[in-house]
Amino acid sequence: MEQLRFYACCVITSSHSASLAATGNIGALITIIKWAPQLSVEIGLPDWIEDELREILIFEIIKTYLCQPFNRYAWFMLQVFGHEFHYHCPRSEDLSHIFSIIAKIVLLNPDVDRDFWANNMEFLLFGTLELLQELPDC
Repeated sequence: MEQLRFYACCVITSSHSASLAATGNIGALITIIKWAPQLSVEIGLPDWIEDELREILIFEIIKTYLCQPFNRYAWFMLQVFGHEFHYHCPRSEDLSHIFSIIAKIVLLNPDVDRDFWANNMEFLLFGTLELLQELPDC
């Protein structure tokens, strides 16, 4: 018996390729990661928002635009730090909700606590990853 295969054809960097991330497709995650720098230029975030905070905000905007259930920056962070995870497990979803909260606070009040956000993102990221170590593996 032959195995049945399905292929999804789409234009790279389109919303169709990005929406494949909902299936857990790593290619779609790579597409979203490649789309993020382009979007960074187009959305006009304030210049003081840099590095990790900028990426979290961009992924939150992508989440909203594509009607995704959570912020995919969590997948990127878990992958970078070498954690074993499933795309839709509680650990990755909880981390993404933390990033969404950070993004919403900054986007709604971009000039409030500006120095705090600019100077403490590394501590926040490592702190959230440390909290997630206590959750069961996915």
